[in-house]
Amino acid sequence: NVGFIIVTQLSKDKNKISYNEGGRITMADFRGSVQLAAVPTCIIGLEGNQQDEETKLFRQLRILKARIGAKTGLGGRLVYNERTGRLLPVLDSISSSANATPQKPHIRSSFE
Repeated sequence: NVGFIIVTQLSKDKNKISYNEGGRITMADFRGSVQLAAVPTCIIGLEGNQQDEETKLFRQLRILKARIGAKTGLGGRLVYNERTGRLLPVLDSISSSANATPQKPHIRSSFE
């Protein structure tokens, strides 16, 4: 077995909120989405709002396709650690709520 990680661009849609301003990612937003939808076992999008001072370091993982387990939707939250340059998991109840207002996260210190 061979694993691949593919990074792709997102299509621009003038009728949607910009991805840099927190727009939600869907399968149709990936360039070449017809081919991408057919082959991979798992497709994950990373969402965030780079323009909001309060939340610009946070990202949401959105599971768009999951053949194993078949669970899609929000997959958790990450926060960018400017000191280490890493994305770290956010351990709070907000991770399971798409509409919640981000609060100060509790971060696993073992990842720092």
